Amino acid sequence: MITNTVSLRRARLYAGIAITAGQVPYLAGPPGIGKSAIAKSMADEINYQLIDYRFSTGTPEDQTGLPVKTIQNGKERAVFLPFNDLFPTEDTPLPPGKDGWLLFLDELSNAPKHMQAAAYKVILDRMVGDKRLHPNVVLMAAGNRIEDRAAAVQ
Repeated sequence: MITNTVSLRRARLYAGIAITAGQVPYLAGPPGIGKSAIAKSMADEINYQLIDYRFSTGTPEDQTGLPVKTIQNGKERAVFLPFNDLFPTEDTPLPPGKDGWLLFLDELSNAPKHMQAAAYKVILDRMVGDKRLHPNVVLMAAGNRIEDRAAAVQ
C-alpha cells in the first residue's frame, strides 16, 4: 500500500489513476473534509451511478444476501440472494443512462472488525456472497484516521 498526505485535489487525481489501473483507492482523513464529495464527483465525471455503502452501519447479510431454500438435483439446499441495489452483480442490468457503478465503501475504518473482514471479499475478490460484482463496477474506499478520534477502530 502506498500512502501520501496530499491535498483533496491531488487525492482525487490519485484516486482516478488508481481506479484506471484497476486498484481500489482508500482515502483517509478527518471527518467532513470531502472524501464523499470526491467519490460523487468522480462518479459523475465517468457517468457511473454512485452507491455509497457505509460499512459502519451495515450487516454481514448485506454482503452475503439472504438465504432462500431451493431444490437442486432433488436435494434441498440454501442459496443466498444478494442485494443487487447495494452490490450490482454480473446479472444486474446497467442503470438507465449510466455506464456502470462507483461503489464507494465509506466509513471502513469506523466499522466493527467483522464488517471490515467482510469488506475483504468485496474489495479483493470482487464478490458478494457467491456472486461476482458486475464488470462495470469500480471500487473506492474511505475512512477516518485514528488520530482524529472520530470513531475509527484500531
